[in-house]
Amino acid sequence: LDSNHIKDSKGIVRTRSGLPIRGGTTGTIVVVIFGVDGKYCVTANVGDSDAILFPARAASSDDHQSWDHLSVDHGPDRESEFRRVLLLPDSLYPIKLMFVYDQADLINRSDGALVFLKDGTKDPKYVKRPWKNGLRPHNFRYEPAVYAVTPASVDTDATAIAVTRSLGDFAAHQYGLSHEPDVSLQHLDSNTNQTIVIGTDGVWDCWKFEDFADLVREYNDQNVSIEHFTEQILEKTIERALSSFGQAKYDDASLVTIRVGVQSMNSGRVSRS
Repeated sequence: LDSNHIKDSKGIVRTRSGLPIRGGTTGTIVVVIFGVDGKYCVTANVGDSDAILFPARAASSDDHQSWDHLSVDHGPDRESEFRRVLLLPDSLYPIKLMFVYDQADLINRSDGALVFLKDGTKDPKYVKRPWKNGLRPHNFRYEPAVYAVTPASVDTDATAIAVTRSLGDFAAHQYGLSHEPDVSLQHLDSNTNQTIVIGTDGVWDCWKFEDFADLVREYNDQNVSIEHFTEQILEKTIERALSSFGQAKYDDASLVTIRVGVQSMNSGRVSRS
């Protein structure tokens, strides 16, 4: 720690005056390995900057799932994350994050409707009729906005965050936020070309995955460079973000693309704020 920060009795990093440090970030790492027995992709991530694998084209005209998630989206609408926090020992976590919906006219996010019932299933009332119950969509896939928040009784270290795992956000760790990554290993088809796209939520919020898959195939069919491919996709994403969310709610967008060929690999990266 530098001279401006301290660790309290719970091991939480704070400013020297004792205030919580709220800043944090997501993190996603993808490593492609060319081994003697084929190609593999190792992915580690915390948060909601997703890594998705797109084949050169769908296996057939009836193949509606033409992509594979390599990362795990650590959001407050994920059942496994709800159960992870729920099962944390009360002796170490006497106060835990609540998973709530973002609803219209809320003064405090902690007053939002709970995403999960006590048995770990989503409340059917909000699953069946989300918009009739004041929920708000937060992306092009019309998924309701959700937050991990502290109860209203929490004052100084109150937290409202859209992910359940992150790097940083130290004060929220006392309530169950985690920095532990999910790690996966995926075998890649050595006989086909594939594209791996890693993007922040500012990218993925602007797309339905099937539409993004179509766009990837379109650019691959044109045989454009990976740099041009990356720039063009991000430009289209920004156009969608500005037209749908406006400048005020336009989220940062960073994009990394990796084109894995039969015997080669190329990558491109671009970011916009």
